[in-house]
Amino acid sequence: MMIENLVEKVIHAGDYAADMQHCVTRNFKADGTVVTEVDMHINKTLGQEIRKLFPDANLVTEEEKETFDPDREYTFVLDPLDGTDAYSMGMPCWCVSLGLLKGSVPVAGIVYAPTWGLRGGTLIYADLKGDVSLNGHPVEKICKDIRVPQIMIPSSIHHYFDWSSFPGKIRGTGSAVIGISSLLIHSQIIGAVINRCYVWDIAAPHAIIKRLGFDLEYFSGESVDYDNLVYRNKMKDYLICGTSDAISKIRENFKRIL
Repeated sequence: MMIENLVEKVIHAGDYAADMQHCVTRNFKADGTVVTEVDMHINKTLGQEIRKLFPDANLVTEEEKETFDPDREYTFVLDPLDGTDAYSMGMPCWCVSLGLLKGSVPVAGIVYAPTWGLRGGTLIYADLKGDVSLNGHPVEKICKDIRVPQIMIPSSIHHYFDWSSFPGKIRGTGSAVIGISSLLIHSQIIGAVINRCYVWDIAAPHAIIKRLGFDLEYFSGESVDYDNLVYRNKMKDYLICGTSDAISKIRENFKRIL
């Protein structure tokens, strides 16, 4: 299986969202999170394309519940708009994210953030085989300077962690996908802390960053349990990603608030 035929469809979805950003209406789900008509449109249209091209695969999306068949080899995981709250307020930190699991292992992903990064946005893509691609250029290895640590954090982290001893800089976006993908996008970002979120918030960027030697794990040190998350369950802990040194530095300097 290859997902290259979906890259242009994800780009089309992201460009549509960018065109519509000036006129969206903020609505709220039962859990209090923000949703827009653009989320629903992309969920429907991109979901239809995935089902048409890969009818034998599962599809897990943020905005639509479907029956999950554990006997199917592949599962697509779609977040039509990660960072909807920021998107609905006209901010640039949002993206379309599509990941692919083989069994319970993330193996491929497409992340398109048309208003984030350099002019023209950011497209990151990793198929089951071949190099990771960043805006059309292959990425083979990324070196990080741990002496000047900068990390990405979620907007609500101050409720749960004390990071006053962290020696570097801390930045936030409101998008878990962009937070993880920042390891590729931004040269000085060495790691990230991610909220207790859902499978669609991590599947695509996890598949991409692990191809380049970065890790993503629970704050406790446990591996991410995709075999549980595909059933739409919330993660049991915060996540940390980055190099092994960065993860150790975050774990050392971020103390849980009891």
